[in-house]
Amino acid sequence: MMTSEVEQENSFLQRIKNKIKILQMYSSSPGNDLFYVGSSFDSSDYVDFTRINNSNLIPLIENGQMTLPTKSTSSWSASRVYIDEQNSNGNSGNNHSAYQYAGEEENYKYFFKDFPTSRNLSNVTDNNPTSFFEYEQINIPTKTTGFKNFEFNYAKPAGAGNPIQYIDWSSFTSDGKLKLTIVMENDSQDKANFINITPYFGSNGYISKDVIVSKIEIKNDKDEIENILSYPIYISSGFIPSSLDSSKNFYYREAKIKFDERKVKSIKIYFEQQTYSDTKVKHVYFKPYVRQTNSNSTSSVNLNPYYNQNRFDPESPLLSSDYGYPTIAWSEKVYNISQIVPLYNQPNLFKSETANTIDMSVVLKRNIPIKSGWSVR
Repeated sequence: MMTSEVEQENSFLQRIKNKIKILQMYSSSPGNDLFYVGSSFDSSDYVDFTRINNSNLIPLIENGQMTLPTKSTSSWSASRVYIDEQNSNGNSGNNHSAYQYAGEEENYKYFFKDFPTSRNLSNVTDNNPTSFFEYEQINIPTKTTGFKNFEFNYAKPAGAGNPIQYIDWSSFTSDGKLKLTIVMENDSQDKANFINITPYFGSNGYISKDVIVSKIEIKNDKDEIENILSYPIYISSGFIPSSLDSSKNFYYREAKIKFDERKVKSIKIYFEQQTYSDTKVKHVYFKPYVRQTNSNSTSSVNLNPYYNQNRFDPESPLLSSDYGYPTIAWSEKVYNISQIVPLYNQPNLFKSETANTIDMSVVLKRNIPIKSGWSVR
């Protein structure tokens, strides 16, 4: 849409929100003789501008507030944006959800293919309405028969000298709340007196209802920290609050939170989401690729001890008479599973639309008797 159309649409939505708040007040009244005189300050419908002689005194009305007119504004620009991992429990992006396309049941496409930058934290502060940041947790209670645990892991390097951490992305059970804490820092410590928060609620039928902001901590130039919220606020994708608690501190689609002007060093925002939606997940796993020794050979497929697997599992190589001594098990299997586990910061590494082939080295050892002694083979 053109800019003017967007502004007209926003104005229309603000008028509807204003009327809904009035109706909510009527519906909660114990009597039938309630008369409403005033405004919810979500639109300028109840302002008679003809009675304001000085155009410089036209009030600013938005998000349930009326203030003196704003002469000018300047942006508080973040030098850095990052996630406070200690107070967050999800993963950046929308990495596994898929939707049906092309009219056929077997054709599913990842959401992130349409929005490949949705895991970029820079989208949080870019003021671009066409970009957004997504954060997720997924719980898959029942997995397909034959699955391998490493298929549902991310590999996260833990620093020099430390082993790689493997994080299960498919078993979210943490008290049912998705938590995200965003930190924005400003090296110049510029002045600020309000914050605008506009959540992205989803698309293609997967729409979140409420986003809860439980705290907003402002750190000033003296490293003094204040939580500017007296209580959690609810920012909703719908006009109607979903609960009595949310109706007390309710914002529709966006929230503007004001505070006393100060030099601001950092802003930390604590988000929560208590509801979840069922979604379809598209999953990647590897299958052994059988190589033959030459183009005329057909029997050499059995030289690969994994040739019979539908889902690759380095812990389950085959033993058969083709290897000799079929009753002697493999005593050691040496491999690096991180070769086929996507990195925590690159979760979609193996999700190309074309076939992915990876060369993975697996060393198998067992003890084979030779006359009176043993040798490693």
